[in-house]
Amino acid sequence: MVTVKEINAKFKTREDLVAEDAGYFGKLVEVADKIAVNAEEKPIIMLAGASGSGKTTTAKMIESVLDGRGMETHVLSLDDYFKTIEPNVPVDLESPDRINKDLLSEHFKALAECREIELPEFDFLTQTSGRSGKKLKRKRGELVIYEGIHALNPAIIDDGGRAFRLSVGVFDGLAYDNGVLSPDYIRLLRRISRDRIFRGREIAETFAFFKSVEEGNIKYIRPYEGVADISINSFIGYEPMAYKTLVYDDIKDSIKYLRDDETEIAEEIVAALEKVDGADISLIPENSLVREFIGR
Repeated sequence: MVTVKEINAKFKTREDLVAEDAGYFGKLVEVADKIAVNAEEKPIIMLAGASGSGKTTTAKMIESVLDGRGMETHVLSLDDYFKTIEPNVPVDLESPDRINKDLLSEHFKALAECREIELPEFDFLTQTSGRSGKKLKRKRGELVIYEGIHALNPAIIDDGGRAFRLSVGVFDGLAYDNGVLSPDYIRLLRRISRDRIFRGREIAETFAFFKSVEEGNIKYIRPYEGVADISINSFIGYEPMAYKTLVYDDIKDSIKYLRDDETEIAEEIVAALEKVDGADISLIPENSLVREFIGR
């Protein structure tokens, strides 16, 4: 748990922000140490986390550390293993049933045995799966990171004990006055910012998706966090200050367009951010995990 008072006092200069990011990177160096120790037995890393947990950036940071040690590492997205969605056929977008489990199992086994595969590719615009034309053959000593929301769910794959398992999430809430902004709402703030910048999505649209996304998190992701070899808290201390600058006013303005249950969440977020000092976005390091959600 962190408090508004603490972050307002702690993060004043670019150096303060750089030190916070260095602390997170330091955690990932320790994670890479443990991956390296187990690399011969477990050359494939399964990295899971709910939407907005920072999976993509965390996977790339770990890849960078391992590459720097001469352990060539490849990051693959489980999203590319999604099956084609047929028109007018109802589908649970959060379900692990979206994954082509047979293809994933085949590729996992081939990569573990250093055999070549052709990577799949999912087109989100057309909602169709296909071949990418890209080949991958893991060499001895190399590693593969599969990142995706269902990476730890045994329903998608039986790894046969050959995978090192990581769980990434926001595990800190933000205490303000007499309330606490939950970690789930920190992830929602990440999604609001990212959706606006990268997807052109209105804030009301992100709120509309939030309920189903969180239902999927509770049903399909959270029950398997305990199987991880290591859990990584991706909360960056100053990130609420970035959201104060970028989306606070727009969230306030959007409340009149929200449903009652969404309004309650938005008002709680506004109440917390009201107490937070805004950040100068230009001071946030380009290699920060926060940049995954606020752009560069």
